Amino acid sequence: MPDSLADLERHRANIQSELVRLGDMRSGSITSTGGRCGNLNCHCHRPGDAGHGPYYRLTRKVGAKTVTETFSSPAALAKAQREVAEFHRFREMGGQLLDVNEQ
Repeated sequence: MPDSLADLERHRANIQSELVRLGDMRSGSITSTGGRCGNLNCHCHRPGDAGHGPYYRLTRKVGAKTVTETFSSPAALAKAQREVAEFHRFREMGGQLLDVNEQ
């Protein structure tokens, strides 16, 4: 049996109140990268060495361009991870809100 109109309105109100409590957010994906440098005498060229890194980067679209940001500290990375997670939560809640409104 479908939800009653009162149940749907209550669910929508709950989602809206959660949306208001969202914190800072940013879009994009965080990935790690590493590798070998161009200096053949560097430790990264020794067999079995993991190489340089990992370096963490946030990649996102700005207009028609892809923008990549490298984090300068673990604190900056942790902040960006929280913000990206909050953005994903925002998108999920937006989808829930649309579903309730369509019902």
